[in-house]
Amino acid sequence: MLELEIDPLNVTPQERDNISDRFFTELVPRREVSVPAGNAIVSEHRDFAQAITTGEHVEVPGAAGRDALAVALEIQQRLHVVRHDAPHNNVPSPNTPALISLQQLKAA
Repeated sequence: MLELEIDPLNVTPQERDNISDRFFTELVPRREVSVPAGNAIVSEHRDFAQAITTGEHVEVPGAAGRDALAVALEIQQRLHVVRHDAPHNNVPSPNTPALISLQQLKAA
């Protein structure tokens, strides 16, 4: 939205409807992904335990998890910057020392 210079809070009702109609088709296209039923965390732990006992590679390597965390932290940081004055409902700020910084994550 920022790159397209669209400010949804300061547009006419017609422009807002236009943005709404185009949002998931042009601006952020949707893609359906089928996800098997089950508990992903339990599956990940089983996969990890099997890799330890058999020496095989894990299905999702640590680097992928690190990269996913980097994306999540980047999203959180950008939301915090854009809506710095909005209540966060107990979501830690990206500046919270308990959270690893993106620089630390990239260096890992």
